[in-house]
Formats: sequence, structure tokens, C-alpha cells
Amino acid sequence: MPIEKPPTKPLPVGYRPSGGTPYRVKDGDDWYSVAKSYSVDVKFLIKFNFNTNNTDEVNYYLRRNVGCTKPSPNGFNWMFSSDAKPGVIYIPAKASPAAPTAPKKSPGFGLYFRRYAPFDTFGGANPMAPGQRFEGDHRSTASTSVKATSRTYGCVIFSQDGIVNKFAGSSGTHIDLFIWGGVDRTADVSQTVVRSTLAGPLLFSFSASTAGANPLVPKSPDIDTFVNVRVDYGHSNSLVLTGEVFGDNFPNLEVFLLDYQSQHTALLIDGRTTGGRDTGPTRLIGTHSDHPLGRFFVELPLTSEGLLAGDSTCGVTTLPDYPTIYDLAKDPTVR
Repeated sequence: MPIEKPPTKPLPVGYRPSGGTPYRVKDGDDWYSVAKSYSVDVKFLIKFNFNTNNTDEVNYYLRRNVGCTKPSPNGFNWMFSSDAKPGVIYIPAKASPAAPTAPKKSPGFGLYFRRYAPFDTFGGANPMAPGQRFEGDHRSTASTSVKATSRTYGCVIFSQDGIVNKFAGSSGTHIDLFIWGGVDRTADVSQTVVRSTLAGPLLFSFSASTAGANPLVPKSPDIDTFVNVRVDYGHSNSLVLTGEVFGDNFPNLEVFLLDYQSQHTALLIDGRTTGGRDTGPTRLIGTHSDHPLGRFFVELPLTSEGLLAGDSTCGVTTLPDYPTIYDLAKDPTVR
């Protein structure tokens, strides 16, 4: 359901701003398209109607006063539609004043989502060298350091203007073989990012995913990770992030935000797998794109320069299991 918050002193249900001309919303409308049609600043238009630019309060009025019933594709906000009743917003009679001064922009934030093997070595049953193990990530807890290794990683860089860049990859996989010595390979990690425009100022969402397999095991299944994130700059001196993650429940999962200028970070998910270092690749078969791994909702304080005011962390969670989990060490078909 869309995220709402009643204002401290709500406007009346039938509130009509002084001098406003009624406009009947229709399918395909959003705040930006209406504001552009009437040459009105979008933030001024919203505040003219509801006396607020707080996104959650705007959602409250869209449902209660405008009668919106259709949620946005990600479910976080109400959308304009032809069947909204009464379905009316108001256009100011005069041209808007100069656009309000937005908070200062930071160079950008990076939303990282990584999967790491919380072992020194893992995978005792591998066809290249029975009894030999792959090198893990040598850590058992989440990290917000960009130098920490991981099996797969993805990052979406964004600012108030939207998505700026994206990248994905792997820290590589190493194994010591009896005859040939050490062998290193780096997985090919695929990444997709899709942005959605929401009905609100300084508000957008995106979906991103990564998929990468063990490069030293031919035809091994991918580690699949899917994230949906809502970014809201429409709060005073804070950045609000809402998100959820789906995918394989092995190996560990960490999601964090990095402010590239201040270097402050916010750990959003610290998810620990129930699998052990001998957990087999059959646990990864299929994308598990509908298997939930964790959620986050945070309001992060910003400085007057639009930077993270400090570091923050989160509690540890266990990645939920899904039916039928295999462990190669206990699989009678593996010799």
C-alpha cells in the first residue's frame, strides 16, 4: 500500500485553495505533466493544493481529498487516474513564483548490494579438485567498505536528478589445485536497472538486479539478487529510502548507502544465510525473484550541504529459507 502520513493539522476534505481553478485528473497525468501544461513549478503546484511537499502527507491527501485509488507500479504512492473521485486538483490563478530553492546537491550516493561468502574457504565438492575448496571472503559480518570482497556486487549511483551511473562485478574466485597451483577467475556479472517516475517532487524509484556464477565451476547457477528502491528527497534535511530485496538466500547479503563526498555510510541490510560452507549450488537453481530476503525503511539526516550527517547501521537478520534446501555434504548422489 502507498505510504501515507496525516499532517499534524489536516486540511478539510473539501479544501479548495483561494484563487484555484479546478482541474480533473485523468489517466496518464502526474504532477510533472500537469505543472508543465500550466507553466507552474511542480513543487509550488503541490504545496498550493495541500500546503505541504512532504511525500507521505501528499499521498494522504491524494487518497482522502482527490480520491486516488490506483497505486504506482512499485506500490509506494497514489497515482492520478480517470476513475478518481472527485479527482480534482487546483491550478493557481497566477503564474508560479520562482521555483523554491532545493537543498544543495551532493555529488551523489551509491546504493550497493553485495553477496559475500562468510567463510575462509567453501565448496568442498567441486569437480575440478575433489576435496579442495574455493577461497571465501574471509569475513562473517557485513561491511560498508568498498574494498571488501564479494562474490557479486551491484551499485546504482543517484542524486536528486535521478540515476547517474551503475556498475556491477565480482571480486574473483581463487582455488589452489594440487597439480597446477593457484587458479583465479572472475565471474561475468550481469546487471539491469530500471527507473520509475513517481507522482511527487524530488521522488523516484528504481529496480536493479545482478546475476553471477562461480567462474571455476562450468554451468554453475547464478547468485541472483533483485532490489527495489524508493528515493525521497522531499523531506526537510533528510533522505528517505525504502526498499526490498529478493533472490537466492545464499550466500550472505549486504545493502548499504555510500555518500561519495562525505564518505559516510548507512548499512541498510545485514542478512546472514543459513547455509554452510558446503552448501551446494542446487540451492541457487532458479532466480528466486519472488523470494523475499529483506526490507529497509530509513530516514537519514542530511547536512545543509545535502550530505549524510553521519554513519548508521542496522540489526542482523536471517535470510529466509525456501522449500527444499540441498547440502552437498548430505546429498547421497554426490560422491
